[in-house]
Amino acid sequence: MRLKTLTLAIVLLALSASVAQADAPLAKRLELDTAQAGTVAEIQAKHRAEMRKERGALNRESRALRRARAANDSELVAKQEAVVAELQSKMAQRILAEDAEIRAVLNPEQQKKFDAWIEERNKMVGSSRDARVLKPAKKAD
Repeated sequence: MRLKTLTLAIVLLALSASVAQADAPLAKRLELDTAQAGTVAEIQAKHRAEMRKERGALNRESRALRRARAANDSELVAKQEAVVAELQSKMAQRILAEDAEIRAVLNPEQQKKFDAWIEERNKMVGSSRDARVLKPAKKAD
């Protein structure tokens, strides 16, 4: 019983710590102050919750597309390709929206660092599950 209580306490502590801070490497790299880190954490939490839903839908539809291709059903493949493309577009727009909201919190010096971080992120396509299904998100002009 003590072990369960201790484990629960550790998990709750870890969850509360992650909610209060922005992505630690990003916060450190951009030298965010406490208020900025809190705002960025809120932005990330909001978008990541929505991204989970969109990612789930994309995974389901991508599996359906693979099954259609395996069945050599050209009509279903065309339908699923359109559905998958739409979901990929939504995910890319979500990433761009999150980036824009974060950028709005930053001062000009931090914005330059953020742009460099985004370029680095885009070069590492394939290193995250979302990047595997998306082309690198382009900065909105």
